[in-house]
Amino acid sequence: MSRTRKRRTKEVIYTGLNARRKSGKHTIKEFLKVMKKHKKGCSEYIAGKSCVPCVKFNALMKRKTKKGLKKLDKYLEDCDKCKTKSKKRCTFHDYLEYSGAKLKG
Repeated sequence: MSRTRKRRTKEVIYTGLNARRKSGKHTIKEFLKVMKKHKKGCSEYIAGKSCVPCVKFNALMKRKTKKGLKKLDKYLEDCDKCKTKSKKRCTFHDYLEYSGAKLKG
């Protein structure tokens, strides 16, 4: 019995914009190269999930009450400000969530 381990390479299944292969199977490095071209979108996506005005805006959009509609514009402006100020770097898992890609292997 051999004690060496087989090295399993993980694949990312991504068929979205600028996908390098038609089959959708990319290595992690290839996937990150494609995603780094779209880094602005990912940082806005992550900011929208963590910024308090964005969370409140999304909650009001789901309920749509009369009182909530008055506050909607205020939260929308604050959410846009928060997204433009965001300088947070996206991690590999953030890119997976943002793009909708799947990790296989």
